Amino acid sequence: MRWGVPAGVRLMALGAVLGTLLLAVLRHPEACGLVGESFLAAWRDDGYEYLYSAIQLLHGHGYLREGGPSAWREPLTSLYFAGCFALGGIRYAALLAGQSLLVYLSVLLCYRIGSQGFGPRAGVAAAALTATNVHLLRLSGIPYSETLSVLCLLASLACLFRSETRSDRRAWLVGAWLGLGVLSRGTLLLAMPVIAWTVWRMTRSRRQLSLYLLGFVVVLAPWIGRNAMLFHQIIPSAVRLPWVVWLDNTPSILHRPLSAPYLTGYPDAAEQRAMMVLASGQATITEWQAASRVHGEAGLETRVAAASRNLVIQSILASPGAYLRRSGLRLAMLYSPYIGTMSRSAQLAQSLKWLTLIVPGLWALWRWRREPWAGCILGITVGFSVVSTFVLLDEWQRYRVPIEPLLGIAAAVWLRSRVEPQEHEAA
Repeated sequence: MRWGVPAGVRLMALGAVLGTLLLAVLRHPEACGLVGESFLAAWRDDGYEYLYSAIQLLHGHGYLREGGPSAWREPLTSLYFAGCFALGGIRYAALLAGQSLLVYLSVLLCYRIGSQGFGPRAGVAAAALTATNVHLLRLSGIPYSETLSVLCLLASLACLFRSETRSDRRAWLVGAWLGLGVLSRGTLLLAMPVIAWTVWRMTRSRRQLSLYLLGFVVVLAPWIGRNAMLFHQIIPSAVRLPWVVWLDNTPSILHRPLSAPYLTGYPDAAEQRAMMVLASGQATITEWQAASRVHGEAGLETRVAAASRNLVIQSILASPGAYLRRSGLRLAMLYSPYIGTMSRSAQLAQSLKWLTLIVPGLWALWRWRREPWAGCILGITVGFSVVSTFVLLDEWQRYRVPIEPLLGIAAAVWLRSRVEPQEHEAA
């Protein structure tokens, strides 16, 4: 046993790394031999933008998107990828090495969280459920932000749930790790008040709560200051979220029949034009992709975000019934065993995870909801679920990924309670 982690758990973590590498090679063989600009061109959408910004950072140009300085996305994922490329060159192997390290550490953190509060068996079960989460392993082979944000959230909770006496350093680290999580995925802002309330419940100490908030603010301060100077706005994470919500809640989408495809779809041409006219006054811009590029015009990102926010509020207020029906469908599909467009093997993997992780995890959170650990995870889960009702699902229920390791920890607690009921109640 090294660093308090059994050899078996470290083998599980290595198995998760091998699973990540295998899925990456099988699903993205075309990227394996590419380097430099050719490697960048192999990706689309989110992956391309993270990698483009990473390469700009690597070359010393600052955090940019095509056209100039940006706050469109959170910066930490691109900064992490830039570090991977600095060590291993701009190639897929360097990206996979960095992502695999995050997967390995996440499995170990799940063990630590489970074992510290509920014993080694709960820790082993939590690590196993995360190490076999094909969804997480698959996304770790893609240049997305999920893997890094999951690690930061788990690190924050590992510091929070440690069973030792109060520690000023640990309280500060809870906030600092969560701040890093927000810089990798802005929706983790939802966890900030939940964890603050949990810190208070566990310590009843204003000092501990203040140190938690201090750690959170100190980590975010450089990014907030940079954005205030460039865009004259307080931007704690990214400005992209209102635009994403607008994409998925225009009248043309809200009024589709519920039987229509729910995974894909974009605003029609008239809605695209209306948004861009409101944002930039350029009536000739009609494609939705134009909203995701700066085009050399200072402040367009923030104006797109403001225009998107106004239009989505108008759309929801004009058709609240349609929005509620569509949101209910999104929530149901978020927690469904699988999505109908998945392959059969993917449906099987997701169904097994639903039976072993999602259902037991949700039941455990409800059963022990009055305990600080369960109340904290339940609050974070509810927050992510509410946000997910605003946006369309992708084929792999991607928006559920950040909370799946947390549900795995709760499921592990439930499994231990079934095996050792008396010891669990004592714990």
